[in-house]
Amino acid sequence: LKSIKDLSSSISEFQNKIEKFGQECKNLERDVFEARIVIKKLLDEPSDIYPLSDVRTNVRIAMECREIGNLAYEQGKYHDAITKYSESILMISPLSYESFYASRSLCYSLIKDYRKSIEDCEYILNS
Repeated sequence: LKSIKDLSSSISEFQNKIEKFGQECKNLERDVFEARIVIKKLLDEPSDIYPLSDVRTNVRIAMECREIGNLAYEQGKYHDAITKYSESILMISPLSYESFYASRSLCYSLIKDYRKSIEDCEYILNS
């Protein structure tokens, strides 16, 4: 009887791990999809909108993306906020604006993507 309970408990634990893994895969697929959208947008826009050689323009655009991300955050649209914060980070790379990473980290934690939240926090601490 104890063996059956142990086996049942192990099966239940295994099923929970499979469900968690499936959710992590879905999150990864979503993140890749969002990253592709951001990259496509950057590549498809006319060069006078995203002049990669003009750092001041890129910083201005990054700040605008961050503001849009802040509005999305305030409305509880955390995935949209993450996308905008990610766009802002891409626009200023390789410059480092820790507040962009902190905002994105907060949104990751709110959607329970703790791994990415911690990665952004570690980036801040190491920069």
